Amino acid sequence: MSEILFEGFVNDLLKTKIASILNAGRKVIVDGSLVRVEVSFKLNMFFPLDGRVFQMAILKNYILLFPLFISACLVDAHAQNSDSHPLFSFGVIADVQYADVEQAGKRDYRGSIKRLEKSIEIFNAHELRFIIHAGDLIDRHYESFELPLGLFKKSRAPVHYVVGNHEFSVADSLKMKVRRLLNNDRGYYSLMVENFQFIIVDAMDVSLQAFPKDSRGYLKAKEIYQELKNRNANNAYDWNGSMGKMQLRWLKNLLEQGEKRGYKSILFSHLPLLPENGLQLWNNQEVLSLLNKYPSVIAFVSGHHHEGGYVKAGRIHHLTLKGLVESKSESACGVVDVYPRKLVVNGFGDQLSYTLEW
Repeated sequence: MSEILFEGFVNDLLKTKIASILNAGRKVIVDGSLVRVEVSFKLNMFFPLDGRVFQMAILKNYILLFPLFISACLVDAHAQNSDSHPLFSFGVIADVQYADVEQAGKRDYRGSIKRLEKSIEIFNAHELRFIIHAGDLIDRHYESFELPLGLFKKSRAPVHYVVGNHEFSVADSLKMKVRRLLNNDRGYYSLMVENFQFIIVDAMDVSLQAFPKDSRGYLKAKEIYQELKNRNANNAYDWNGSMGKMQLRWLKNLLEQGEKRGYKSILFSHLPLLPENGLQLWNNQEVLSLLNKYPSVIAFVSGHHHEGGYVKAGRIHHLTLKGLVESKSESACGVVDVYPRKLVVNGFGDQLSYTLEW
């Protein structure tokens, strides 16, 4: 008696298709993409091993080979179920930008705390794998971190913090403590959920904001900033920044490995890549060139531009989240449902909803 393993998504529809296509009196074994069909015996049985792998008992004497049958069945079964239930969900929010200071224009710094409380209530009403805050947790002053970080501790799901420019609106002596405070020592890292790779990048890696004045990091950023100003670049502002060479090498390697393993990649940054409205990364074109090499990259999610927005360039969805600090309603956050072929962004409060397909 031998065994066969179906790897990937297998359900009753697939079982029925195998039975109907092979008819009674045939047996099948799957080895990768290869299907061996035995025509001398009846289809035996299926039983689950772990919810994703199924086993079928078979006999010997395989006499027919064809490689595409199982792929077609898998695609049909997968498509049938892709719109029924999400694989998992996660939360997104950006630009809490809290500070105990008076409102300035649309920016209600103190009021963002109540909106954050409401957003956490919304998150806690859902089953989320994690939440990502896409930068600018505070507006200024190191002590401002205490209140929003304390509120996020009430979250049922773990919270990941992207660093933004306002995180570094603190005394020079405290700038180097910011990333560690946010459990993001290096500024960039990745996490895996099923076959999705979530990549948090550091748009302040090379910037004037993140380093003490006249430090090596500051002077390096000042050179780049001056070059941009000399070229009249529309993003030549000291509140912007870029991804450094070491981070880009790390990202390239991560994407290459993800491509080989069949992962889908979603990136999170404080600064957007697109549109080029003056708020984009200093080296946005360099990063875009890198991302466009990998079909597995499906979305780039950011904050920074409080009005929010969306643009699709090539295969990649570029989503900018609404800034909570300027929300006109009681919240501005999203619950993202992840399906095999799309992300559904369910917006709450000021945050708009989107469906991002690939």
